[in-house]
Amino acid sequence: MSRTFYFDLNPQKVNFSLNYLQNMIQKKLRPYHTVKLSLFKEEFGGRFYIDKESSKGVEVFLFERKQFVMKLNVLSNEADYLLCKKMLTVLVKQFNLEIQEEDDDELILETESAIEELFLPKKILRERVIETDVILTLITRNKSNIRFDGINNPVYFGMDFINEVEKKKLKDEQIIKKIDQTMHKIQWELPDYCKPAPAIISANDSGKKFKVRIMLCDRDYILTDYEYLLISDSESADEVIYINHDDLKKIIHDLHLFWQKADEFTVVAPKLSQPEWKAFVSVARKLNRKKEIDKPTKFSFKVKDVFKLNKVDILVGKGSLPFYEGKVHCSEIELEISPAWGNSQENIDNLSFQVKRGKAERSLIGKIFTN
Repeated sequence: MSRTFYFDLNPQKVNFSLNYLQNMIQKKLRPYHTVKLSLFKEEFGGRFYIDKESSKGVEVFLFERKQFVMKLNVLSNEADYLLCKKMLTVLVKQFNLEIQEEDDDELILETESAIEELFLPKKILRERVIETDVILTLITRNKSNIRFDGINNPVYFGMDFINEVEKKKLKDEQIIKKIDQTMHKIQWELPDYCKPAPAIISANDSGKKFKVRIMLCDRDYILTDYEYLLISDSESADEVIYINHDDLKKIIHDLHLFWQKADEFTVVAPKLSQPEWKAFVSVARKLNRKKEIDKPTKFSFKVKDVFKLNKVDILVGKGSLPFYEGKVHCSEIELEISPAWGNSQENIDNLSFQVKRGKAERSLIGKIFTN
């Protein structure tokens, strides 16, 4: 579970204050830990973390240019909790500040003993067990991956993780340890392979955007955080091949590639030999999803008593999935949904959507029928 604290510092000297705070904390933790600070580019603040140890770090930023916020995020590990405790201690002892916790308006941290009480191991464990239960429930309910951003890389947990937990009958502390190990591996243990820069492309007829990463021959790769991989074969430079993550898993399995699955989505992919690459491209070609990008799957559905208007705005979503825009003509709604929803010709039930025009709003539950 995340923790949030509020305190006051000189907002006119944000970077100076944060750098000074970093130096003070480093004195408390040396020589066993190295504290680093990564300043945010688009807002006042930064992320403190312990090098080679932290999973999430501790964020400190200026809220509405009035008050500082310190945030310990979901999936923070033991190093992050230690860092947060030391930071609060420095603020109380060295800066003589009063610190308020978001979850308890009456709790004002003014002494080191109050901070120690807040970070007792049994309290941290209880928080992390609750946090883990929520994550496992969300994955199981949605049957999909959950992404968490770390210090260096995003980390994914999904049904393979759930299946391992159930197969090995892992207890609460074992699950937490497994999560921490995965987070650490993705942040600090991946080889120094190429991470292809993302390209954002738009579908031709709808303008919907997709995150694509390009994969070439003769390179070692860390493959993660994409909707499609664009496979570029040097012998067929004009050919465009798109595959998604499920396709990649199938290719790895079918070709018996010795690529390592680092988490639910991240793949460590050493470069292939020429024969292996040719086989890879050949299988990818058969799975090519170029048509999905050129022309997303179309759906339409009808709902009675949807504002009697020629055109209104519509937002469509299902669970934690992103929202998509569509068009409304009278009572018939036509929209395009990205292939992330699947290419199945089956009906999709219980899709929640909102229809808005100005301040007017109506939430409905409908059924989507494929064209």
